[in-house]
Amino acid sequence: IAEQKAEWVSIQFVPFTFQPKGVCWRLHRLVGEIKKLGRLHVMVHEPWVHWNFKLPLKQRVLGVVQRFVIKRLFAKYSPDALSTALPLYQQALRGIGLNAQLLPLFGNIVARQKAGSRRWLEDKCGNLVDGSTILVGFFGFISPLLSQALVREFVEQQQRLGKTVAILHAGGMGDAGRGVWRKLEVICGDQVRCLTLGRLSDDEASSYFNGLDFGLTSYSAIVWGKSSVVATMREHGLKVIPCGDDVVASEKRRPEIALPKEWNVDLAAKAYLNQLTLSNNF
Repeated sequence: IAEQKAEWVSIQFVPFTFQPKGVCWRLHRLVGEIKKLGRLHVMVHEPWVHWNFKLPLKQRVLGVVQRFVIKRLFAKYSPDALSTALPLYQQALRGIGLNAQLLPLFGNIVARQKAGSRRWLEDKCGNLVDGSTILVGFFGFISPLLSQALVREFVEQQQRLGKTVAILHAGGMGDAGRGVWRKLEVICGDQVRCLTLGRLSDDEASSYFNGLDFGLTSYSAIVWGKSSVVATMREHGLKVIPCGDDVVASEKRRPEIALPKEWNVDLAAKAYLNQLTLSNNF
């Protein structure tokens, strides 16, 4: 940083990337050294384990400790600019005296030409689907907090319309995700076709998104703004069905569950530069 004579240094902050339990005691020294060399921007992807997430009590108590450490860190070394992707996190940070600007995430797969995507996806599925099948799909990690009931509810809505449904998955789902997927196969039974496509190239992933009728996410709408997969789906023109049961009922009634506005790399870059410019003016 000193050699580059950087005007700004940006830390991408997720507690568990700095310490196994997300308790970042030793980060104080690093941030203090950075502050001597340039202006500090922090992008808070996740601040701490939120108390109102549906997680074991041990993890939520750990979140209280994380919150204390982060509050202490930023009280001593206040960032010159602070960003986060979710209104939920923005309000949490406000609770410890920090004013974070919203910087929504963009997708990680470039949307390519749509022509031929549906045929490609149907061929990829083999004889399990036909032209009348409703194709809905997950991509990447599936959270254990996926609500099987919400998935089933969506499937039944389509079936009442006389539709046959196939649930697809592409990408890597992780060990926990594989367990969730196996349970989903059992719950859906013989009436719903479930198919995994494995890892895809970027071009194939774009064809996958373009070929689907709906996207599925294991996040609820209150936290899906932190998912680059959801952003990718929306950039491909997909309607995304939130199927997460990750926050308590009181959180689900908050206005932040509204759909985020469309976002992309250009909009994110302009918003980011604007935040740094405004910070430079103070």
